[in-house]
Amino acid sequence: MKKQDQTVENMIMQAHYLEALEIESKAQKPLAEMERQDFINTITELKAMIGSLKLTIDTLRQTINSQNATIASLQKSMDRLQSAYDKAVKERDDLNGRMNRSNQETFGSKSLKQSGRGKVVKNDRQKERDDWASKDDNDNNASSASSSADGEIDQTKVKSENLSRSGRNGMKYNRMNAAKTITLETSLEGAPEDMKFIGYKDIEEYTKKSYVECTVFKVAVYEDKFGMRHDFYQPKDEKDTRRPNLNVVPSTHCTPEFLADLVVDHYMLMTPIYRQSIRNILDKLQISSNTNRNWLTQGAELLTPIIRLLKKKLLKVKSILNIDETWTKVRIKFKGDKTKLGRYFKKYVWVLVNKAKQITYFFYDNDENDSRGKRPIQTFLGDFLGTIQSDGYVVYKELTKDNPANEHLMCWAHVRNKFEAVFKACKDADADTFVKLIATLYRVEAECLLNHYTPQQIKKRRQQKDVTKILSLIYKKANGMLANPIRYHYSDMMRKALVYLTSNWEDLIKYRNDGRFTIDNMLAERAVRPFTVKRKNSLFFSIEDGIESALKYHTLIETCKNVGLNVKEYFTYVFSRLIEGEKDYEKLLPSAVAR
Repeated sequence: MKKQDQTVENMIMQAHYLEALEIESKAQKPLAEMERQDFINTITELKAMIGSLKLTIDTLRQTINSQNATIASLQKSMDRLQSAYDKAVKERDDLNGRMNRSNQETFGSKSLKQSGRGKVVKNDRQKERDDWASKDDNDNNASSASSSADGEIDQTKVKSENLSRSGRNGMKYNRMNAAKTITLETSLEGAPEDMKFIGYKDIEEYTKKSYVECTVFKVAVYEDKFGMRHDFYQPKDEKDTRRPNLNVVPSTHCTPEFLADLVVDHYMLMTPIYRQSIRNILDKLQISSNTNRNWLTQGAELLTPIIRLLKKKLLKVKSILNIDETWTKVRIKFKGDKTKLGRYFKKYVWVLVNKAKQITYFFYDNDENDSRGKRPIQTFLGDFLGTIQSDGYVVYKELTKDNPANEHLMCWAHVRNKFEAVFKACKDADADTFVKLIATLYRVEAECLLNHYTPQQIKKRRQQKDVTKILSLIYKKANGMLANPIRYHYSDMMRKALVYLTSNWEDLIKYRNDGRFTIDNMLAERAVRPFTVKRKNSLFFSIEDGIESALKYHTLIETCKNVGLNVKEYFTYVFSRLIEGEKDYEKLLPSAVAR
């Protein structure tokens, strides 16, 4: 039994031993030294690779940030260039619109006679209607063909929906602003508590308050022992500094603010006196039309010393004057007229612009037979020595002939207008070529304007080869057409335009000699535009005192525009200083006030 127990014990021990050997055989064998070193090297290489990858990632991030900054800078440059381009396009469109209106005024039917004028207009309108009708038919056919062939949008529909308008691109909205702003803030009490608060927004409301205030001074009147009467006024409120007759324009009852407002309405906004009376009624002011006229006349008389000083500065030696003239109607009364009403005569208003001094000056000469002749402008200029720029009116050329020390420049806009009129009337391709060539000269002027060139830089730019080449092409083509009329088959209207160009060539190219010269006479033509507006709306002058007062106001209004002054604020300031007794009129000039 004992032997059997030992055998069982030995068997159990042997089984444990075999199990221990099997477990030991499954255990990993320790690494050799070489294998261990290889494993360490692999780990080191992986760490170095990870560090290199991190450095590469950092470098890429820096490159991306740099490129993002470059992209942002380029985007700003693109936005700035786009803004400049949009502004240039808008200015071009404005200039084209002005030139079109000027062309219509210059080359339209100006005759006061009724016979023949209606017939010409009727023929022109009929021809224009036929041209547009045929053009529309061609456009419809072309658009329908392209739409059916290529599957594109019908161009007629695009035009009708204004989808192809380029004028709106890049336009910015000018935020409204008022003289006085009242801000009402909201209270958050009672606001919904279950909603998230985002912020505030402005909802604006504009209202206009217009009324006339009258201040009545109760003045005591005393009589001395000699029977002479005296006024006495002492305010009951010691802090009240207002006194009678100290804040009114002499010989009127209106304050400087009231008269300035009247000047702006009548002469700047072209509101007739009878409409001004209607506005007074709406503002609950009872006043006669003659009182308004008398107030304006008194104000103009007060401004006379300033006008004289402006004329002196306008005609300074070696100045450059842009001159133009326009007509208006003035009612003139004669002694012995039984109707006592007089009658209207066609008279001329002259305007002179000194760009360097930023002065615009109007004058009127009542000559019975020579309102537009040489004598009025010659008398006004007197001993002036300088440069005159104008259109092709023969009087301006005569001025320089009588005084050779003066220099005369011609206006390129008038040349362009003549060829454009030929193209519109005859569809002459050569006339269109001249228009496009002259347009390239204006592109050079636009470049100088956008880059804010100095007069020296403008002169240098005008002397470059591309400008010389353009002028040579214009002159060569004009002379070639005049020398060979059979080959070109041009009309009499075209011949006159060519003769106008070639005969005035020397005066046309003088603008290149000085960067202060302008390429055209638009400064003066824009200045006389208010009188054109008055003429179109049949707003003429019923008395000569009226036109003389109007020219004083227009002189100061246009000069204020030149220096960027608010017209109403300027007149308010000047009237106030004048009634205070200011005698230094140099300080009251628009250029001095603008500083």
